[in-house]
Amino acid sequence: MGPAVGVSLIVMVFSFLTMYLSKAPMMQKFGLTLAIGVACSYVVEFGLMFSSLSLLDKHASTAKLAPKKLSQPSRLSLFLSHYAEWVTHHAGILLTIGVVLAGLGFSFEKSINIETDFTKMIPQNMTALKNTKYLQSKIGSTTYLTYLVEGNGQDIRDQDNLKTIDQVGQKVDHKYHDVTDVTSLSTAYQQTNGSLNTSQKQLTVGVDNLPTSLKQTLISSNHHDATIQFKIRNGLSSKEQLKLMNRINHDIKGIHHGLKISPAGAQVMMLLGINNMSANHDLIIIAGLSIIFIVLFLIYRDWRLALYPVIPILLVLGLSPLTLKLLGISYNPVTIALSSLVLGIGTEFTILILERYREELQRGISTRDAIVSATTSVGQAITVSGFTVMGGFSAIMFSSFPVLKSFGLITVLDTGYSLICALTILPAVIYLLRKRKPAATQSSSEQATERDD
Repeated sequence: MGPAVGVSLIVMVFSFLTMYLSKAPMMQKFGLTLAIGVACSYVVEFGLMFSSLSLLDKHASTAKLAPKKLSQPSRLSLFLSHYAEWVTHHAGILLTIGVVLAGLGFSFEKSINIETDFTKMIPQNMTALKNTKYLQSKIGSTTYLTYLVEGNGQDIRDQDNLKTIDQVGQKVDHKYHDVTDVTSLSTAYQQTNGSLNTSQKQLTVGVDNLPTSLKQTLISSNHHDATIQFKIRNGLSSKEQLKLMNRINHDIKGIHHGLKISPAGAQVMMLLGINNMSANHDLIIIAGLSIIFIVLFLIYRDWRLALYPVIPILLVLGLSPLTLKLLGISYNPVTIALSSLVLGIGTEFTILILERYREELQRGISTRDAIVSATTSVGQAITVSGFTVMGGFSAIMFSSFPVLKSFGLITVLDTGYSLICALTILPAVIYLLRKRKPAATQSSSEQATERDD
């Protein structure tokens, strides 16, 4: 098992490192952490496992080590044997079904929202959250897109500057129905002192006399910078907010009478951060699958053996968003990175079966018998491993945090799909792409097997 696990380790490390293609530093460090983690696990498992076995068996009596009657195959082993036989007889149909479902999943993936509203990621029974929802029911949305107004050394309190800020705010407010209100130094002055068409001295005094708590959010202490806040209607998704922000950016792009206006603030950073996390999502998947193929091709020197593990993993990557779409579940900052975990988990399952298949094939048996033998033996190990992982992550589904619930659910689903595809799609692909000997060189028994196939 050492070489097989070693091969899967190499592939997993490189596939995790493809997360450095992400624009988000958090994703890059997450990929590095995964790569270091699996490498350390490999070393520790071999070191501690064999040393523990050696210590535990050191004082075992010779009677206990005496040969015993071989036990009968387990029920799981018998099931996997029959299942592998069934898969090889229906390989084409099963692969077609998998491709169609995965294709639907990939087509739906772009329409799945990425949740950025923290109020939906925390326990819904929190007192603070209930108070926030009550406040929103009374005053409406509490979400703002903030823009920084840089005076470039000018005094923002200047009449022309205040009028420019007011014009920009009114333009955006009138153009977009998703913007429900505008808060700026100009609007604050007009609400307390009246029109902007007054003397410069009155404007300066009026701005200086605004409440301190209000001035701190609207103008800098040196009077060279200010902010404009656009209130967004409730229920606007993160994708819609990002689109709105990009449209506003286009409308106010450039310098307005010496003032530079650009997006800033916590909500803006959140939207840009989420966008960066998902920006190269497709590129990471393509790079990960390509690396799996290239590494396996360099190891096996056979394009078929390099391609076999890629197809099941690709189908899992399509089945996951399909399930999310059907369940109405959104991605969030935690679950958006799970595609890289699929590459790792799926690679391990498929390569372990593939390595055992190669061993069986080298014994000279038929392709079908090698598939059945590999699935029966290694299939037991990865089935137990898969269910263990699913059981562990299913506990997270009972968390009071919705963000962790969805993380646990998606991980369980992806692990389950990886296991199913390793036991179903991989044998089907191997059987369909098997090397066929010319009829003239086959024995009568091999020809009979081909006819049965």
